[in-house]
Amino acid sequence: METSLEATAKHYVKESDLRSSKRHIWIVTTAALPWRTGTAVNPLLRALYLMQQGHHVTLMIPWIEDEASRKMLYGDIAFNESADQCQWICQFCQERAGIASEPMGMVFWKGVYHHGFGSIFPAEDICAMIPAEQADVAILEEPEHLNWFRVPSDEASALGWAHKFNHVIGILHTNYGSYVKQYGMGTSLLTAPALNALSALVIRAYCHRVIRLSGTLTSLVPKMELTVNVHGVRNEFFQHHSFKGFVNNLYADNRPPEKCAAVYFIGKLIWAKGFESVLELQERYRATTGDYFAMDVYGSGSDEKSIRLAFFGRSHRPEEDDQTYNSDEFKLAKDIFDRDESLRSMLRDRDPSQAEGDGSDNQTIIEEDMTEKARCGAPLDVISDLTRYTLGTGRETAGAALHLAESLLQRGIGSFSRKLENKKASRMGTPFSLGPTIAAYKWRRKPLPARFLGVKDHIELKDLPQNIFLNMSTSEVLCTTSAEALAMGKFVILPKHPSNDFFVQFPNCLAYDDLDDCVEKLQYALSHSPTKLSEEDSFKLSWEGATERLYDAALREESTPEEKEQSRKAAQFHIETSKKSQYVSNLFGVLPL
Repeated sequence: METSLEATAKHYVKESDLRSSKRHIWIVTTAALPWRTGTAVNPLLRALYLMQQGHHVTLMIPWIEDEASRKMLYGDIAFNESADQCQWICQFCQERAGIASEPMGMVFWKGVYHHGFGSIFPAEDICAMIPAEQADVAILEEPEHLNWFRVPSDEASALGWAHKFNHVIGILHTNYGSYVKQYGMGTSLLTAPALNALSALVIRAYCHRVIRLSGTLTSLVPKMELTVNVHGVRNEFFQHHSFKGFVNNLYADNRPPEKCAAVYFIGKLIWAKGFESVLELQERYRATTGDYFAMDVYGSGSDEKSIRLAFFGRSHRPEEDDQTYNSDEFKLAKDIFDRDESLRSMLRDRDPSQAEGDGSDNQTIIEEDMTEKARCGAPLDVISDLTRYTLGTGRETAGAALHLAESLLQRGIGSFSRKLENKKASRMGTPFSLGPTIAAYKWRRKPLPARFLGVKDHIELKDLPQNIFLNMSTSEVLCTTSAEALAMGKFVILPKHPSNDFFVQFPNCLAYDDLDDCVEKLQYALSHSPTKLSEEDSFKLSWEGATERLYDAALREESTPEEKEQSRKAAQFHIETSKKSQYVSNLFGVLPL
């Protein structure tokens, strides 16, 4: 049967063909390095590889004028002006991606960091910054995020991207609606469908084609969407490329310790990354084989203390590499990476499925443990034990989203989503149920054979004898570290889940159905060597392959007169609503949020 992509390719609009001629492409994104988030790194790499193929590419990224916000996001890497940040990014391109950034253009838009959302929003009309004669192709990374609060600054760009550019592609990275639904409280149950309705509105108004990175993302405008992984892996991760030192080596003498574990995890140390599943797997593995399996853990995060406690128990203290934890490199890395989680990263790191269920299997946290934490002045730790989540920034985010959603609902946004009122009635329950307590693990008598080695760059593990990447999380939209591990020729053990659909095609990906199957996959990986990555599979994982998938997904059919009119009306409605919103005018006035 012919797929929708194949059908579109036969009847595409000439303006949507990025492959046959060199185009002027503007890539607009919501974050910038050195903030190490996906919407900072991936759009930059996309721009570099499109530039290599002969396109005239300009990357548009935020400049945060507030110095305190810059310091919070970038740590000790200080920039007095945007030119300094531009120079830092160019160095990253040369030393990490192996591609000189010239002649790629780089333009900064004024951004405001919103602490509640944990995200950067435009404080000016980005669309109006682009000369009309250069408005050919726009790739909007997180188009909903970029346009929620858009207020046009001139008449020529009033109707926005789709009415100014020949072709506009929106790439969806984050399921904001699911996040707010999960972390909302009280009346913010209304927020999730409202935010999805708002996102659908701006996408219909400002995009021609929408790409979802995986099937975990909510479908907002089905007729405009395709689900395609258009991200790739940097060349330095592949086996045939040698790693050169932009970052320090993991060990001073460049030799791994004798007790280096074959199994490892790298990422944020928060419960939603699948650590409870890892604990369950350890117990199931021990029941099957008679002992636990050794594991090295790299990263840091807000739940690190409680995760360590669950791994080692209260009566055991893990061996720590003091040299690693006290080094200047570790402190700098931790300062940059261990921020309060952004809305984007918090959603990526949490499993929406935990919002379902009646909590009937919940256990009661041990009273002694709760009393001890209360005495130590850590009430949020008690809540985290009960829910498995750190709720501080989530509560702030829900409040900010509620403010926005209610103001828009009062102005009639429900007319663009008839399902909104129907959904409200079915969501009057608790926004999330309490998950099983982790307290039982804290009283274990035998600690797990694990080491916590701090923040490291994944590339530093390339040549270590750690050939099994265990990633039991189902919270990501698309996990970059899984792709990197496959590129390095390692086994990747992960659950069968829509976020992992792209990876199951590779022979070294061992996808499991349940814990028993996971034990079998782990035993296989521990007793076998990974298959050498073929040229074809290397291409699929590379940015060259991702760019080819982008070319295919960008193709679209001619819009009908009715569809064009819907887009125009959606843009007009959104603009008028935004102009009347006090929340938006506060943002554009750069007032404290």
